[in-house]
Amino acid sequence: MAKKAKNNKAAAAKKPASAAKPAPAASHWPEKLPDPRRFPAWFKAWAKRNFIPEKRRVKEIFRDGLLRENPVLVLYLGLCTFLMAGSSLRTALSMGLATTFVLTGAELLISMLRKVVPKRHHNITRTLCVATFTAAAELLMAAFFPHLVQELGIYLPLIAVSSILPARTGDFAPEHLPIYAAMDGIAMGLGFTGAICVLGALRELFGSGTLWDVPILKGVLPQVRILTQPAGGLLLLAALLALLQWGKARQKTPRQETAEQKRPRRPIRKKGAREA
Repeated sequence: MAKKAKNNKAAAAKKPASAAKPAPAASHWPEKLPDPRRFPAWFKAWAKRNFIPEKRRVKEIFRDGLLRENPVLVLYLGLCTFLMAGSSLRTALSMGLATTFVLTGAELLISMLRKVVPKRHHNITRTLCVATFTAAAELLMAAFFPHLVQELGIYLPLIAVSSILPARTGDFAPEHLPIYAAMDGIAMGLGFTGAICVLGALRELFGSGTLWDVPILKGVLPQVRILTQPAGGLLLLAALLALLQWGKARQKTPRQETAEQKRPRRPIRKKGAREA
């Protein structure tokens, strides 16, 4: 038995090192970065998290931008541009689309840079992004629609200092993913465009009797010239806001009666009445 044990030990010693099972190689890839050997799995998870939005969240963003948090009719932002550029339907639509383009691009870029730029540089980064997209919008309109640039005048480059942009690029974009930031820019821009188009159409229709330079009420109804001025736009905006507040008050549910109010009351007897 001792000889067999010695023979087994000698045989084990004579086995080549290649016969032993190699230990699994440890991955030298940093833990913070995704392992390239699992590329399909982490790429799908990353794409789903950053580029595939939730339907519920998308509905909330568009509902807020168009109705519940409309930048003009609810938050009262951008009123200077709203009143000065909303004198006709054409200029109102042009200003609304330009604002939507600047707002969407600036929010998307700021959201993409939210983890790259330090917090102390957020303000200057936001200003540069907004100014860049405002200049791009002005150059595009000058190349394809030069007559609109002349009609809008100084109010087109003033989009960069509109109060709508700091409110969304400073509060919403740095705290959300790029896909949601872009959707918020589109929703807020469409809300602004819808409000300014309604005001511009009413001012042009009742102030000049035309709509998109087509005579409709000209010669039919007397023209209210004050509506073509900023003061008339302010009065019409006040009327629209009052109408919206009245509609909201009508939609509220009536106050429910308490248990004490529902309790039947005893009839009040007159003094001197004889009891039966």
